[in-house]
Amino acid sequence: MKKLKNSCSYELRRDNIKLCFVGTSSVHVLRWIKYFAEKGHVISLITLSDIKPFNGIRVFNLEPYDFFHPKNVIKVCQLIYRIKKLIKEIKPDIIHVHQISSLAYIIPFINFHPYILSAWGSDILVRPNEKKRYSLLASNAIIKADLLHCDGFKTYCALEKLGGSSQKIVKVYYGTNIDNFNPQKWSNELRNHLGIESSIMVISTRNLMPIYNIETLIRAIPKVLEIHPYVKFIIVGSGPENETLQKLANDLCVSTNTIFTGRLSESETPHYYASADIYVSTSLSDAGLAASTAEAMACGLPVIVTEDPDNRDWIKDGINGFIIPVKKPDILAKRIIELINNNKLRKEMGRRNREIIIDKNNYLTEMGKMEIIYKNTVQLVKK
Repeated sequence: MKKLKNSCSYELRRDNIKLCFVGTSSVHVLRWIKYFAEKGHVISLITLSDIKPFNGIRVFNLEPYDFFHPKNVIKVCQLIYRIKKLIKEIKPDIIHVHQISSLAYIIPFINFHPYILSAWGSDILVRPNEKKRYSLLASNAIIKADLLHCDGFKTYCALEKLGGSSQKIVKVYYGTNIDNFNPQKWSNELRNHLGIESSIMVISTRNLMPIYNIETLIRAIPKVLEIHPYVKFIIVGSGPENETLQKLANDLCVSTNTIFTGRLSESETPHYYASADIYVSTSLSDAGLAASTAEAMACGLPVIVTEDPDNRDWIKDGINGFIIPVKKPDILAKRIIELINNNKLRKEMGRRNREIIIDKNNYLTEMGKMEIIYKNTVQLVKK
């Protein structure tokens, strides 16, 4: 295959293409798919999730499997055969695999080209380090892909480490819908419903999983309430640590000021961001700009995020937010208090963040870049 440049200077052709996505039911995958369907491309989705057809998109649900279980060797072979048949039926111009795990391990055995592989984060930063077999399978998928996609420095380096040629790696952001996520979604009704009224609202929207370390936020709350007893902490998301975190909030006597909302719908989330005053992410690791952080920035919030090379690409400490060490609730509490005490600083940081997302992480702009890459990848392979 001819060399692919990390550039979007190609001329965009008008012909639409057949795109076959391979991925999960993640909202990020579904948003990506919907965009290209609305652009008139013919879209199919192969998934292990239970997803019903939508927006005229053909969905092929496959039975979940354990790639590594000895008893599943025959099942894996059957799955490879099944996907080969689907590909023959779909006849795509290109396959795009989101996340380097599960089905991504199988796609190289389908022997279809061109296919693009997107690295998300823990799929390439964490899992390949857990067991040698994960590393070998990820490396095989990476080496055989025609193009590799990522959205941050750490994932770019991880792709190279596992055998990905820098000539095949393109960096395109997932983007934020700046119309949907904007300060105008502020809702006095929502704040009243949450019992916030004129209080300061601090929001976290990372899922309740160990990697996102919500425990640090909850341990910071007592320190904040010592100075500002009426602040409300809204913890959005779901996950295996839900009960443990709620118990911790109760044990620390902060449950009155802490609201666990569970998972929100796509239509609800923008209103929660825009109605908040401060956004916090206590993640132990990030790859690229986290979608939740970008959405909060688009809604005009100052952000407090943990130390990470990718976060430093977007957040300048003290300018449009604060960067703190991981697992340091005392420092987090100090920064929250600093923002509560300085309304002017909060507003200025939020204004800057909105501008940054508009300029550098606009969903429509980033998807437009990817559309050009798709079309030119198909053309290069055909040659």
